[in-house]
Amino acid sequence: MEHKIFKILTGLSKEEFRRFGDFIGSSYFNRLQKVTLLYNEIRKFYPSFSPRSLSSEKLYSRIFPGMNYNDMKMRVLYSQMFSLAEKFLAAEKYFADETVQQLDIAAEHRSRGNHRLLESSLKRLESALPEQTKTAAAYYENLARFLSEKNHLSSQSAGSRDFVLEADTVTAAHIIKTLWIYSTIYNIKGSLNIDLDDTVINAVESLAQLPAFSNIPAIKLNYLLYRCVRYMEEKSFYGYIEAMNTYPGVCSNADLYQAHVILLNFCVLKIRAGKTEFRKTKFDLYRNMISKELWSSERYIPYAIFNNIITSAIENRQQEFGFEFLKQYTSKLEPGYINSISNFCYAKLYYSLGELDAALGYLAKTGTSDDIFYKFAVKDLNIKIFYESDRYEQVYSLVDSYKHMISRSKLLSPEVKESYRMFLKYLTDLLKPDAESALLKSSLESAPGFVNKEWLMNMAKKLEA
Repeated sequence: MEHKIFKILTGLSKEEFRRFGDFIGSSYFNRLQKVTLLYNEIRKFYPSFSPRSLSSEKLYSRIFPGMNYNDMKMRVLYSQMFSLAEKFLAAEKYFADETVQQLDIAAEHRSRGNHRLLESSLKRLESALPEQTKTAAAYYENLARFLSEKNHLSSQSAGSRDFVLEADTVTAAHIIKTLWIYSTIYNIKGSLNIDLDDTVINAVESLAQLPAFSNIPAIKLNYLLYRCVRYMEEKSFYGYIEAMNTYPGVCSNADLYQAHVILLNFCVLKIRAGKTEFRKTKFDLYRNMISKELWSSERYIPYAIFNNIITSAIENRQQEFGFEFLKQYTSKLEPGYINSISNFCYAKLYYSLGELDAALGYLAKTGTSDDIFYKFAVKDLNIKIFYESDRYEQVYSLVDSYKHMISRSKLLSPEVKESYRMFLKYLTDLLKPDAESALLKSSLESAPGFVNKEWLMNMAKKLEA
């Protein structure tokens, strides 16, 4: 099946798929009988929806018996189901959060002038915000909404208004969210071409240090993460890891996953700057992600994370771990990436073991991707294999296409482009027939960190032989 509806449906669990049937069967959400018939026809093919056993023509004949196949009509039907599937996903998320529902009910009572019902609703809400949830970031957002609704009532029906609590709660929610957003922005700022005005975050940074807010666990965590990624502070990096273990209930799995992505990028930058001790730290972070399956909120393991786990295993001479990870987790990649990413990972593992022909064989099976960093990674490995097997013509050809990729990219920041250009410059020097090991090593040692610098150093040393 080609239509995007099947991408949503294959991602639903068995129970979710059943509930989607209930959703479609409800006349409140769906009054299109043909969509209901479509669901009844395709449900027996869940979860694979294999094109071999399920075709649009067969479905059409069952839904519109006696009529000639009309592709446009079938696509409209798929689109109608897709629209309902998106609404179902939104409903699933909404109904899973009882507090948010109660806040919305309170807001509706207020907007409709039902003050007695609003008061009753707020009393229920007060008990739905227990003390133990004060560590969670969502608590402050919910409390801010609760106070806003409460303050719409008169002081006689809702008690005296606490302006300080209201202001502090709203501010805390704002600090938590802003620190988190800017942590993610600074994490990608170095790789992508992004202009950033620091005025807002500088003000929020000052607020986060005030005694009224600095001891709130969610603010403490997000502040450490923010300082780690903005200022590259090792103290904040290790402080965040410690705080993450001290306050295990603050972050959801989805937030912990994103935080690990930021921490891992921090390690990469430190390693590139010559602090190789962060290789083990990076590997430990990946193992923590695996043990807790932090990507569970993503449905599939993101292919970049999957690929980087193998790279980290190789850096730590844990190839056996890498092969075992591939066996156990390849099926958890998004189906469209399984062949290309798994073959690329096998290629890296075999290359690291010195089995160049086997590595090249797996590289030949990798597919294309729109991800420019994946494209660079595949080219890098090809270059290394061709160079180490004395196939220099292929290296020259790859260098030429590499240069065109860098110059054409509007996505990469000037700093990242310079990093790749440094690699190509020194690679070109390495390829010269009269290249001298001592001069090349000296030049590399004095150069700032850039991609594949360590490999070039190793190849320069081999020129002595």
